[in-house]
Amino acid sequence: MFRLKSLDHIGLTVKDLDRSVAFYERLGLVCLRTAGPNAEGVRSAVVQVGVQELNIFSHPRVVTGSVDDAAGIHHFCFEVQADSVESLVGDLQWLESRTLAGLTIFT
Repeated sequence: MFRLKSLDHIGLTVKDLDRSVAFYERLGLVCLRTAGPNAEGVRSAVVQVGVQELNIFSHPRVVTGSVDDAAGIHHFCFEVQADSVESLVGDLQWLESRTLAGLTIFT
């Protein structure tokens, strides 16, 4: 069975990238890099939080409360330890088969 080692990063979608980065900088965090806008108008920033990162994304379609283009958590990523990619995939498939009605059961 694989083992979660740490939280690597969290991705956030925000309406105003500059305002969000300034907020985290006022908290004492450091913006490591920014990118964009790309062809779709997406901009991004990476803010260091200890050994983890916040990956912050903003695009022109972001609307608070929208289902399709909502502001909020975009994704999160764990660092894992596993014997192989194949065993990790097998373990995740097994865990998925133990999910019922949106609740994950860990035994």
